[in-house]
Amino acid sequence: MSKKTNNLTPILIAVAPYVIIGGIALYFGNKLMKATKKVTDVFGSKFTGSEDKEELKKNIEAEQEKLIADGQKLSYTIQSYKSAAGMLLNAMGGMGTEEDVIYSVFATMKNDLDLTELYKQFGTQMYIVGLRPLHLDLGQWINQELDGSEIAKLNMILSENNLTYRF
Repeated sequence: MSKKTNNLTPILIAVAPYVIIGGIALYFGNKLMKATKKVTDVFGSKFTGSEDKEELKKNIEAEQEKLIADGQKLSYTIQSYKSAAGMLLNAMGGMGTEEDVIYSVFATMKNDLDLTELYKQFGTQMYIVGLRPLHLDLGQWINQELDGSEIAKLNMILSENNLTYRF
């Protein structure tokens, strides 16, 4: 009696680990993508005047209520967030941008509630485009001052700290 061999078996054995790893990566990649939130989607992106400051504040506070209900707590004092917001404004205002200062501030954020409080304390700040002053929120400042690769680096810092927000 002759033994019949299947020529596909060695190929399937060789390919199976890659298929399994690819499937796992796809599954967790999709979960991570769904877990992130664009700051402009959460807090809004059309803030250009003083009347919009209240809307921004309401959006942030609504998000903070959800995060607190989920058990998050602020890691620092309110004064610390105010100081960090001032550091960001100084790093982005005037001539040139101090990217390392921006990265170091965001690296201190331990959870999403921390980032929302930083965003809240930054509020809207005057940003001059040509001769036209605009009142922009933190997300808008970041998008004006950093290029694509710098924003990607900032988002990587947020990801490494397990924050769900992205710029």
